[in-house]
Amino acid sequence: MEKNNSNDQGHQSEPFSKEEREPETCFIITPIGAPDSDINKKTNGLLSAVIEPVLRGLKFKAVPAHHIASPGSIPKQILRHLVEDKLVIANLTGLNPNVMYELAVRHAVKLPLVMMAEYGTDLPFDVKDQRTIFYDDSYVGVEKCKVQLETAIQTVLAPEYVAENPIYDAIQANSIIKNIAPESNEDYLFTKLEQMEAVLMSVANMGSAPSVVINKVELRVDFVDPQSLANSKSIIPEIFEEHNILVKIDESLYVGSVVIFADQVPYAIRKRIVRELKKMEGVVNVKFIRS
Repeated sequence: MEKNNSNDQGHQSEPFSKEEREPETCFIITPIGAPDSDINKKTNGLLSAVIEPVLRGLKFKAVPAHHIASPGSIPKQILRHLVEDKLVIANLTGLNPNVMYELAVRHAVKLPLVMMAEYGTDLPFDVKDQRTIFYDDSYVGVEKCKVQLETAIQTVLAPEYVAENPIYDAIQANSIIKNIAPESNEDYLFTKLEQMEAVLMSVANMGSAPSVVINKVELRVDFVDPQSLANSKSIIPEIFEEHNILVKIDESLYVGSVVIFADQVPYAIRKRIVRELKKMEGVVNVKFIRS
């Protein structure tokens, strides 16, 4: 579910107050189904019994896609609601493809979102860890769900709420990689790998896993000229030996470069080794190569 102060498009959350403002639109992501189908009946029942009463009390107007009557392109109108409405509620019951697509769009803009699903809905792993209101389709379930929905809406509209979701996290990580200096790309990736290794090690130490997988290394080290390569050949193995790692060096793959092959190198040690290689006289580049 979402946490929001502001977003990259200039939307700014305001302190939540259900008084002193005109009703705002809340787009409802929901399965629709054919008229008189069970899906359609359940959807309209949830809207009329839970979502619309709660939103009215909080000065919002519910706008599900199938209630949009204005002329124009329906998909464009839906997208506009997804990226502009202050609040969106997503009913994931049935895992309808259109619903999941619209959910991803809302995730990408990192604006307030509340997710709901009927009990028994098996959420996909992408959103399984996101906070979701699970409701029971009964009278008792309706009353309980109304309380949960109002609390959830107030939470996501609070000024201190910061959005977290898989789509935005991926976008943010990609932006970090693109915006950091080229020479620090390995440092960023190594930091992430170190964090993963730390988690794996902690699990292994608790006896929940038999071992921790340590990847092998294939590094290409480029030198200014053949002479600097020749002067440094004996130093490279020594750097690895300090960490009790044996290496194989191949000079035949690239001119003015060596390729280093090593097995069983922990991520944290690999990071330190790369830094040491970069400090060697005559080295102009150190990078990983694909197997």
